[in-house]
Formats: sequence, structure tokens, C-alpha cells
Amino acid sequence: MEKLTWLANPYSPHVRHWVELLNVGFQGEKEVEIVHIYHSNETLRVGNYNSNFVTITCPLPEFFKHFPSFFQYIFLGLYIKLSGKYKEGIHAHNSSGYGLSALISGRKYILTTYGSEVYKAISNNINSFYRLLIKIILGRARVITTSSPQMTSAVGALCNESNVYEFSMGVSREFFYSQSLRNFTREKLNIPLDAVVIFSNRRLTRLYNIEVILEAFKIVSLKEKRIYLIQIEGDSDREYAKEILNITDFDNLLYIKGFLEQSELNSLLCASDYTISLPNTDQLSSSILEGICCKCLPILSNLEAYKPLCEISISVNADLKSLENTFIDILNGKYIKKYDLIDKYAKKYSIDNAALEYRNILGEFNA
Repeated sequence: MEKLTWLANPYSPHVRHWVELLNVGFQGEKEVEIVHIYHSNETLRVGNYNSNFVTITCPLPEFFKHFPSFFQYIFLGLYIKLSGKYKEGIHAHNSSGYGLSALISGRKYILTTYGSEVYKAISNNINSFYRLLIKIILGRARVITTSSPQMTSAVGALCNESNVYEFSMGVSREFFYSQSLRNFTREKLNIPLDAVVIFSNRRLTRLYNIEVILEAFKIVSLKEKRIYLIQIEGDSDREYAKEILNITDFDNLLYIKGFLEQSELNSLLCASDYTISLPNTDQLSSSILEGICCKCLPILSNLEAYKPLCEISISVNADLKSLENTFIDILNGKYIKKYDLIDKYAKKYSIDNAALEYRNILGEFNA
């Protein structure tokens, strides 16, 4: 069995999704070793990896957990360089952290970029050292993967785009629509079957304009009792979460604290009719695509990254009046015909398509 080496945070949902993609695409043909530094969020791991094809390794001595992550990334790269391991190449998941380790290691590498770090590198208020570091890490990568046109454009502003593969990661098979699950979950949450339910399934941080969503919903729900909002906490900004809690005391709002398993998220999505995501910047997030696979239409802010969904989505500005009008339009059935597009987009963003892309990437990388 061929072995792959990933430099990645094994406790990240992003990496968990990559592991599922590997399992779907190769079905036992490959195994993977996830090599990592010490992370402070180790308790956040969701689910267990299949030990038949996944091993997890932290080669740094235990006292390194007291070092800042930046220095751990440097030492991880030096360890790989001096140990003589992983000469067949590595796949680094994120540019500024594990991408730095890959660069220092001297090995050939695939780099999967995260939107926030690349957008940060091209912003006007970032220091020149960070921008130069990201440019070098991107420039030395044999293959780069992105998940949206906006990310690809940002990468292109920093390096040559000729080795960039742009594709959605697709949706985990854990997300699927079930009418019986919809009815059961609504009954459990005391939501009428004929209610219109909007699910705000992005975590509580200022980036996602959650306060605007809550304020607009509060105004509309005072007049229209058919509308419900589900808001999850997730991996929240604690200070921002405290602010949000001050505006959550009104009818028809279900505020769910803590982290949710995929099965719990799937149940809530099945019980919902719409998802809402109004960030200031973003990539084509899996949380939006998961909603589509559970028959939820996405309400989205006007971002370049969301353009692939313009046909099926409901576009709105992240301001109070625009969102209030959108909620009223939804209650009046303005967007009901868009549900005819659900199956088309659910198929387009299948994890099977993403697995095929990764197979092609590995072929290019190993050629």
C-alpha cells in the first residue's frame, strides 16, 4: 500500500474531511501519516480516524508544546530535513504554518492553502516579511490547491498560477437529506412542521456579522411567527459570544451552545429550509455546501468566492434593512423555484468529484 505524508493538524475538521476524501477516492489503495506539531485544541477532535490507513505522529519532544507554534513549525521542518524521512514528498495543509515546515524540509511538496492566510498576505496593512514568506512558500510548492476563484486569484497575485488546482472539497457523505429526520428534529425542537426555518451555521465571530442576522430576524419575527432561526455557537470568539448573548432573548430563536457532531449538524440542516452566511471575506465554505445537500437554500453575502452558487443562492448585503427585506421575501415564497436546483448542485459538489481531483493531483506530483 502506498503511503502519503501530510503535514497537518489532525484535530481539524478540515483534515478530517481530507481523510474521508482519501478513503472515498482510493478505497484502501493508500495510507497516510499525519505529522504535526503540538496544538492547543487537541480536545476538539471530532470522531476517530480509521487506524487501518491513518497514523498520527508528533516527532517533536514533549517540551516543545510550551514553544510558540511558529518555532514548532520551524523545528518540524528541520527535523524532516535532518532525519532523512519522507523523501517521496509531502502534502502541507496551510501555507503559513505547515507550509513553512515543508519549505524548510527541502522536500518537494503539495500545498493546500487556507483563504485567510492568502488574503492576509495580499492586504495593504500586512508587514512585508509575512507577505514575502507566503510568496516563497507558494513559489516553491510543486502543486497548490485552492477551493474558490477568489482564492486562486489571491494566489496568482503572489506567485505563478500554472501549478494551481482549483476545486471544491465536496461534501461529506455524513450529510444527507431525510424527511423522517426532518420531522423528528422539528418535533424535538418544538418547531411546527409548516414553519420556515433559517439555520445560521457559521461560528460566532465578528467576521460573519451574526449580530446583523439576529437583529434582522428579531424585527421580522415580531410580526411573522412562522419564521424560526437556529444559531450555533461553535468555535466562537468568546468576547463576541458574550455580546451576542445579550441579543438572543426573543421568541423563535434556538441558540445551541458548544460543538456539534456531524450527525447533529445533519439533523439540524434537515430540519431547516435555508442556511445563512454573511461574512466579510470567505472561501466557498463546506458548511454552505452541506446545507445544499440537506435541501437548504443558501442566503449569502455578495462575495467573489460565492459566485459559483449565484444561480441557487439568495444574495444579500450584510446590512439590517437588506436582510429584513430578504426574510420577508422568503416568507412570501419569492425564491421557492430555486429548490428545483438542489439536486444539480448537490451532485456537482459531491466528495467523489473532489476525490477524483486529488487522484489527478497526486499523479501530477509524482510524475
